[in-house]
Amino acid sequence: MVLVVYCASCGSKLNAKEELRGQTRKCPKCGQPVLIDDKPTEPVSQYKQTGGITQTQLTGPTIEDEHIEKPSRLDFANRYFIVGYDRLIAVWEAGKGWRVNVGAGFALAKQNVGAIPDQGTFTLVELLVDEARNPVDMRLYKITKRGALTALYRDESEVLNSIEGIGSLSKAQKAVLVSYMRKNFMQSFFDSEPRIMQYLTNDAITESGFPPK
Repeated sequence: MVLVVYCASCGSKLNAKEELRGQTRKCPKCGQPVLIDDKPTEPVSQYKQTGGITQTQLTGPTIEDEHIEKPSRLDFANRYFIVGYDRLIAVWEAGKGWRVNVGAGFALAKQNVGAIPDQGTFTLVELLVDEARNPVDMRLYKITKRGALTALYRDESEVLNSIEGIGSLSKAQKAVLVSYMRKNFMQSFFDSEPRIMQYLTNDAITESGFPPK
């Protein structure tokens, strides 16, 4: 049996498996918690507006048990960042590999194993770029496994195996990420997709994941 519920935050119509009844899962569209119940739930009548970003109401997605589509390898065209509680832990670029924050800057992970945290909750940020190397989208993944980041010096893509769900960014995490981007990228880097910078600089947007187009 399939249960039909509505997300109270964005109004999306969702299908959920019977065995999830009574449990709470994240809405696959906006990331907000949804109670899986067979009681009638009315959809919201208007789109939710948050800082200029509209979460478009779509119908039919299925709530899975923390299932997300995660990358199987690091894409050479994209950029990746790992953010901790209030600081940028590591950055990755094709040809340079993972570099970790050693306090005075970033250095190769393979040569600075001691600077890699052993435990904590981290967000892996995947910044997707086009052929002109301009950002077009962003994805956030949650990593919580103990020792997960030690993979940074063993194999470049191995850290992807530790992804456990949809990630989110706090105000402090957004600030350190924006600070790094502004220091290392030209402003024109963000012109092609301003909603990325809009999301990162708008403290009112706190839901998990990055809002879809």
